[in-house]
Formats: sequence, structure tokens, C-alpha cells
Amino acid sequence: MNKWHLRLASVILSILLTLLIVATMQQMLEGKITANFMLTGLVAAIVVAFIISSLIIRFLQLLIRLNQDNNHLNAIIMSCPVPIALYDNKQQILRLNPEFTKIFGYTIEDIPTLTDWWLKTYPEADYRQWVIDSWHARLQLSKLNNAAFEPLEVNIHCKNKMVKTIMTTVTPLDASFKGLHLVVLYDVSERKQIETELRIAATAFESQEGMIITDANSKILKINHSFTRITGFSSEEALGQKMTLLKSGMHDATFYSAMWDSIKSTGSWQGEIWNRRKNGDIYPEWLTITAVKDANEIVTHYVGTMIDITARKAIEERVHHLAHYDVLTDLPNRALLTDRLHQALAQVRRDKTKLALMFLDLDNFKPVNDSLGHEIGDLLLQKVAVRLKHCVKRESDTVSRIGGDEFVIILSHIEAEQDAKAVAEHIVKAISQPFNIDEHMINISISIGIAIYPTNGTDVNTLMKVADNAMYQAKQAGGACLSFYKPDIEIN
Repeated sequence: MNKWHLRLASVILSILLTLLIVATMQQMLEGKITANFMLTGLVAAIVVAFIISSLIIRFLQLLIRLNQDNNHLNAIIMSCPVPIALYDNKQQILRLNPEFTKIFGYTIEDIPTLTDWWLKTYPEADYRQWVIDSWHARLQLSKLNNAAFEPLEVNIHCKNKMVKTIMTTVTPLDASFKGLHLVVLYDVSERKQIETELRIAATAFESQEGMIITDANSKILKINHSFTRITGFSSEEALGQKMTLLKSGMHDATFYSAMWDSIKSTGSWQGEIWNRRKNGDIYPEWLTITAVKDANEIVTHYVGTMIDITARKAIEERVHHLAHYDVLTDLPNRALLTDRLHQALAQVRRDKTKLALMFLDLDNFKPVNDSLGHEIGDLLLQKVAVRLKHCVKRESDTVSRIGGDEFVIILSHIEAEQDAKAVAEHIVKAISQPFNIDEHMINISISIGIAIYPTNGTDVNTLMKVADNAMYQAKQAGGACLSFYKPDIEIN
């Protein structure tokens, strides 16, 4: 076989292998085949490519043996399914096959010489010079070593201004063809796009988000490093397991049923879920599950991304706490008190029971605060809050601080006014006991006004006003006492 036959064989073999590799990679990306199957397929593809290449070369040999002339060479070039150009030693382009014009748009009238080709397909001067230098260097090396032209990957500007990535090889034909060079070009734009997508996918898979891939039966096939960081499970521990590996037990069957219904109907689900780490800790995460389907719309895999939102939940809870609780005493503030009073009133209306609302104000707090300082005053308020909570023990009741030295208590579902009176008397006695703060023995007392639902009012504003007035009636009585609202007593 002549030297150029060998070179042409290598070109054809390269083209066939590239086509097969690209096709196989596409199949893998579409989820039709696995990586192991792809490797087996590629080995088979190489064998097939060698066989086909040998058959083509034998056919070429037969043609050339029959008649080694330019007419037969021209027929081969024009019928080839990949772009081919033929130029002579004067760099005149003699042939461009139909596939060349189809893919790049140029005819031989557009690019009659290599110089015209380079000027039009590589408009940027620096890049064009690099292509020309690389072209000549590889061609010279090929001739010097009597070896195949090392494929040159370049970006060509087509006639329609589209840019394509191509792989170029140049084969000098033997002496019988008088210095002719055969240029074979293969459009690898799609392959490059696949490579780019694979790199992006690989980078995304190793992102800060935990990622997990399962089969259609939810068996774990692959996880990334962030999954291990979040859950504590390594690849060895997770692969082959079901997704229930992370189940926390905090969600009922209805929750999971709704999740899978969404995935089946829309192809995805996302939401907040509580899962369990390897060490047993239960944590919140934002989970997104997407179904991967094949060409027949059959689910083949599920891809999950997870974000540990423990820190975010802590911040949200902190913000919520600051918005609804007093910073100094950690008791419910006015906003939360109002909300709870609305809820309590709705319950007692439904249950046809009574509710007591107490308005409490410390006696002689201002002199203590002024004489001992605000720091001691704040500590005193904190200790008062503790004693109040000890006096009101039912979870259904609420002790709140609405500002300064004023507190409000909700006693829901009481049988009679006497129940409220007993709690109030207990509070008056508890607060009258001395407070030992930073070696200061502080004696204070408290005045309590009580309003009863539905006797004194049926809405929040009325009950708050009535309880406040009752508290001032207790103050007028000398303090350190309780008072149910008496409308006949004038308040100064």
C-alpha cells in the first residue's frame, strides 16, 4: 500500500472513531447507557472502526489499481460524507466537495487559494497567523517523520458568520498526484459542546449543595462530597442504599405521598424537609428532586439537591423570637400577648368558659431604679418575671411584659372569678418577698387589676382597658393588692 493510502486510512479511522465516541457520549448524557456500558461500547467501536477503515482502504486500492488518475480521485472526494478540500503545491484549491460547501458555506469561487481560505475563515489576524504556523509546522513534521499529520483543532468562521470547531488533517498524496494535498475536516462543534456540558455538570455536581443520583427505584447510585459533609454518610455507606437512609421520622405518610404525587405529575418537587444525619441529629434541609426520563418518557433516574438550612432556620427563629419576645425578660411582648389573647378568646367562646386578664404594675419600682441604677432595675425586672412564671404554671396561660414595669397575664378556661383571685393573691405574696440583687435587699410590691370574660368585655381592647383601670383601682387602694374592676369607683 502506498504511503498516502496509510495516511488516508488513519484519517478515515480517526473520523469514524470520533463519530462513534460522540454518539456514545450523547447516549450516556441522555441516560440511555451507563458508564461501564459506554466503555464496552467504545472498545467495540474501535474494532468496528478498524474493520470499516480497512474495507474502505481496500476499496480505494482497488480503484487506484484500476486507474490511478485524477478523475477517480475526484470521484472519491466528491462522494465522501465529510468535508474535503484538495490543493496543489502552489496552494491553489482544486476541489471542495459538496459536504464542505454544505457545512461551511464556501464554494471554490469564494476561496480559490489557501490564502483566501485563511483570510475568510480566520478573520482575526493573530489567530489566523497561529493557524497558518501550526498548519505548516505539522505538515513539515509529518513529511519529515513520514507520519500522519497531527490533527489540528481550530475555530472556523463559516460564510454565514457562524463559528464551528473543526478537526483538520492534511495528507500529502504520493508523486503520481504531483504534489496534491488532501485536507479532511471534521465538525467537532457538537463534541466540544458535549465536553463543555460535561465539565459544567462535573463542576456543578461538586458544588456546595449536596447532590444525590438514584435509579428509578430510589436506590442511591452516586453522591458528591457535599452530601457526605451534610449527612455524614460516605460513598461506601450510601451507595446501594435507599433514600430512606436519611428519613427522620418527623413526616407522616401523607407528606411523602404528596411529594411523590408532585414528582409524578410535574417531574419535580422542592420544599423543606427534616432528615437525619449519620450521627442521629435531625436537621432541616431544602430538598429538590427532579425526575430524569428517557426518550420514551420513562423515569430512569432521580437527581436530588439538598441545602442544609440549619443556620438559616436558627436565624429565622431568632428573628421571630426578637419580634415576639421581650429582650430583657424573654417573656412574650405586647404583639405576642395580643395574638394569644385573640386565640384564647376564640377558644373560651367555643367552649363557653371564662377567661381572666390581669394587668400588673410594680409598686415603687421607679425609686429603686433611680437610686440603684438601671442595671439593678433590669436585674430586678428579670427576677420578677421568674417569680411570675412560677406562680402561673399552666401551659395554656400566658405571662407577658408589655413595657417598663408592667406585666399582663392571661388565665384561660377558669371556672370562676375565685380561680383568678387565688392566682393573683399568690403573685402578690411572691413579689412581696425581698429580692437579693448584688448584695442589695430590695423590697417592692405589686398591684393587680383583673378583668373577666365575658363579664367585663368580650374583645381584646375592652378587656385590656378594663384590666388596666382595675389595676389603677388597686393602686388607689394602697397597692400590694388585687382588684376586680368596679365601674362605680372613679379612677384618679
